[in-house]
Amino acid sequence: MPGGFAGVDIFFVISGFLISSIIFSALRTNSFSFLTFYSRRVKRIFPPLAVVLIVSLALGWFVLLPDEYTQLGKHATYAVGFVLNILLYKEAGYFDAASATKPLLHLWSLCIEEQFYILWPLLLVLAWRFRKRLPVIFAIAFVWSFYSNVVHSTSDLSASFFLAQNRFWELLLGSGLAYYSNVFKPGSLDKVPPRHAGAISVVGLGLLLFAFFGINGTFAYPGFWALFPTVGAFLIILAGPSAWVNRKLLSHPGNSSRTLSELSGQNLTNRLRYGG
Repeated sequence: MPGGFAGVDIFFVISGFLISSIIFSALRTNSFSFLTFYSRRVKRIFPPLAVVLIVSLALGWFVLLPDEYTQLGKHATYAVGFVLNILLYKEAGYFDAASATKPLLHLWSLCIEEQFYILWPLLLVLAWRFRKRLPVIFAIAFVWSFYSNVVHSTSDLSASFFLAQNRFWELLLGSGLAYYSNVFKPGSLDKVPPRHAGAISVVGLGLLLFAFFGINGTFAYPGFWALFPTVGAFLIILAGPSAWVNRKLLSHPGNSSRTLSELSGQNLTNRLRYGG
């Protein structure tokens, strides 16, 4: 699909929803622990990351030229520190031919996610006692990040694509929905009327299809264009488990009663805990 790269934007929304749901559930029961949260993130991320890096370095030894292998080693080092996205921004644009040959290019999104989850729990814990003002904090952070994204999409497209401050709004979109469904109106995703749920999910699916087939690498992306996949993902999660799209198209065929929307609240905490 020409706009298949929009899947990363969908991932950011889902990640913001899932991880923030876990954090909010723990905060509501006064059981949140930074040590537990970050240790589980390390246990979840580092084993597969280590496999990717080791295999890439091993194969690169045989198939890459010396200067290419040196660059791969540098990328691996930055990936371990979750700052590879910054290095990639300094090197080239995402759609440059040279970038397409970088084995660890895909790790830029993991770095942005982890940068967000270093800062986000700290902010939530500090603001939790003033939880009624959390929507204001969400709004300020979202507007700042989205504005930065739009500005850079016209002046420095690589910065808009790779740098965390231009992507945080996507994670915040999912996090805002997590706040709504776990704190503001707990269990609300399970109470969406079927008629409304169906319409919401169809609109969400339409936005995703446009992103996949109507957007390509020649667009000033992300910019305003990233609203299509992110809002689409937001609407599909918001529609809840009763939506036909969620029940029939997006559920596992072996367990059709379960959808992404059911992974909120206490159920998500029990299944995934702090690891995501």
